[in-house]
Amino acid sequence: MDGRSWWAIGSLAVAVLATSLAVPSLLPAPDLDLAAPEATASPAVEVTPSADEVLGRSPSPSPSPSVTPSPSVSSPPPSSAPPPAPAFQTIRIAATDPANERFRVEATDCPTCASGSRIQYLGVGQALTVHVRGVLVGGRRQMTIYYTCGGGARPLDVIVNNGDKVSLELAGNDSWIDPATVTVPIDLPVGDSEIRFFHATESSVDLDQIVIR
Repeated sequence: MDGRSWWAIGSLAVAVLATSLAVPSLLPAPDLDLAAPEATASPAVEVTPSADEVLGRSPSPSPSPSVTPSPSVSSPPPSSAPPPAPAFQTIRIAATDPANERFRVEATDCPTCASGSRIQYLGVGQALTVHVRGVLVGGRRQMTIYYTCGGGARPLDVIVNNGDKVSLELAGNDSWIDPATVTVPIDLPVGDSEIRFFHATESSVDLDQIVIR
């Protein structure tokens, strides 16, 4: 071959070499996965050693929380004090009360009397027995007798149960419609009692009511 042919072959080889070098730059770059999140580095945590670790000692146990005991609830002790004694209740009984026993005496109206009526014709063997029932507290009591009396003083005898006779001389207000009062002490036991008003030989007063305190 002549010199031209070798020159042509050399030029062709150079062109092929240049083309092979230029091809990789023309190829597309590989796709990158943009959806994958970048790994985030965890922040470093600084751990401060305890005094026991610095000195090489075993860690001290944590103290247990204190528990406050609940107060115990106990029943109150039974009271040793005795129950209070019942108090005496005032007793008021009208002379004309149907529960009373009449012996030949009569009831009559008396608008000015405390009970609105009275027992008349007492005395000369005629009597009235008043029943006191259900007394809870016995003892010495004061009995007030409401009565009327006209035309001068008259006698009245009183006996409680089987006790001694109490003799009274009563003048009153010199009126059969204007009551007067007299108070005498009596012994009244627990339970039921009878109080008898009478006079054996003389006319006596009229009775309105009795009050025992």
